[in-house]
Amino acid sequence: TLLFPLFGLVAGLAAGMVGIGGGMVIGPLLLHLSEESDAEICTATSGFMVLFTSASTTLQFLFIQKLEFSYAAWLMAWCVVASVCSKLVFSPWVERKNRKSYILFLLAFVIGLSGLLTAIEGILSIKRDIEDGEVGVNLDLLCKEGTE
Repeated sequence: TLLFPLFGLVAGLAAGMVGIGGGMVIGPLLLHLSEESDAEICTATSGFMVLFTSASTTLQFLFIQKLEFSYAAWLMAWCVVASVCSKLVFSPWVERKNRKSYILFLLAFVIGLSGLLTAIEGILSIKRDIEDGEVGVNLDLLCKEGTE
């Protein structure tokens, strides 16, 4: 069917324009396409895709020397804490309850929260630009002096 290539296109556009990982779009698609598959496998696959998206973005910022190492270290520390908590608390809880649907609910919550926070940040950024008098598109960074 054309569903998978269409979702791949949406995932690529979302990853490039908004900055979300393609795994956030592909994860629900994998769950939809494979009715018999395990939710853990689909979540791990989409997480692996997010790893490549975030690694390539990090390398891009590193190459153009715009990577703030203190910010990256702070985020990395929180990711390690979240991973350890997930492995020590959430995984045994899911196994004890024998309900894989909790993984799906958590995935939906993370995707929804990410979309909400992205929208809030965009609105606040536009508000700051309006307050600073910077309304409109600013191409000063793209058009350097002396390149005419």
